[in-house]
Amino acid sequence: MAPSFSGVWKLQTKYQYNSAFPEDLLLNSSRILVSGGYNNSVAAINVIEFFLSEVSSNATDFGDLSVTRGSTNNLGNDTRAVTVGGYSGSADVNVMDYVTYSTTGNAQDFGDLTTTLSSGPASISNNVRGIIAGGQRAGSSSNVTDYITIASTGDATDFGDLTAAKGGHNNGVVASTTRGIAAGGSSKTNVIEYFTIASAGNGTDFGDLTVGRDQQPGGAASSTRGVFAGGRSNSNDYENTMDYVTIASTGNATDFGDLTVGKRFPAGSSTSTKGFFSGGSTSGSARTDQVEFITIASTGNGTDFIDLTASKFTHGSSSAGHPAVQNEAFFAPAAIGVLGGGYANNEAESIIEYMNIASDGQVGVFGDLINPAYGIGNGAASTTRGISFGGEAEPQGGSSGKQDVIEFITFSTKGKATDFGNLAEGNQISAGFSSSTRV
Repeated sequence: MAPSFSGVWKLQTKYQYNSAFPEDLLLNSSRILVSGGYNNSVAAINVIEFFLSEVSSNATDFGDLSVTRGSTNNLGNDTRAVTVGGYSGSADVNVMDYVTYSTTGNAQDFGDLTTTLSSGPASISNNVRGIIAGGQRAGSSSNVTDYITIASTGDATDFGDLTAAKGGHNNGVVASTTRGIAAGGSSKTNVIEYFTIASAGNGTDFGDLTVGRDQQPGGAASSTRGVFAGGRSNSNDYENTMDYVTIASTGNATDFGDLTVGKRFPAGSSTSTKGFFSGGSTSGSARTDQVEFITIASTGNGTDFIDLTASKFTHGSSSAGHPAVQNEAFFAPAAIGVLGGGYANNEAESIIEYMNIASDGQVGVFGDLINPAYGIGNGAASTTRGISFGGEAEPQGGSSGKQDVIEFITFSTKGKATDFGNLAEGNQISAGFSSSTRV
């Protein structure tokens, strides 16, 4: 029998009784960020706060957004959270700003969306790429979808279109490493649609919610299951419904359970096992500071967890522990092959993908080229860096044609390719070769 766990232990003794040791909840927790929103007076706020997924302590101040705004949303990878768009209280906002999960402090500018947003879009991400879909643009619901490469600051790029225009904070979203799903939306639709994150293109029908609703059903997901919670339906302005889908397949949603109280605009976030729904509007002018949680693998009702620093709604939330934003287990920089660009859906692609050469069938997203292009010259690399050049490019806002761009990636670091220099003239479908030091 193990003695008391208090006091100083030898490592040998710790390992001897390892299975009996109490879990270190702080060590095993992920940070959940909550950004912006409107307060009880429907005034936009710039507060970023955080709480820990395994510790029942109320949220704590993290820092401030670079632009005060509500009707915003969050996405991110396992190190960085990005807050996208919104409304300042007097003007539409196209700003994206970011923070690093591991440190507290104010947000920094990331870049701009392709258009201004007066009401928050749906946002999803994996470890490399973030997708921003729909929202209220120039006073009307929008079907526009943008994307960013999370590790590299810069402006968003057009991705494709939703199956229908969806106004701000009207649909809930979940994601895996390969697929993003948006559910509900304007006119209290029950439509669920999905995107393949690696491929620019339009949304595809997935199935239907158990109850059609808008005003942001909160989304939370494990690696296999996505849950949508709350929102506003035709029969109940403040829904407590939660329903779920299996992300890798298509089909209609299934009842999961109920929130502790019906609410609109609950912000969703998750770890690999738990979903969290924070804040929201519970009736008329009433907002809540409640955070409730579910265990995603088992159906059931929400449980009260902690409180935010203040009541709020139409805010963004994201988690460093979301399974979709983790590096793949097969990402081994010393043993990968990399492919970039191409032509699909009648347009040039910017995606850079990688494969683990030592295994079969394992492919992941690495980042993006500077410009969407096909017919790219490649085949040049050292042990740490890969080079591509030329190609038929279709730059956003520019003219198509043979480009003279030379760009590179560093195998150990996912993200957007970096400018290296220029060819003597633009070309395409050329080959490269290299020594360990020279191309």
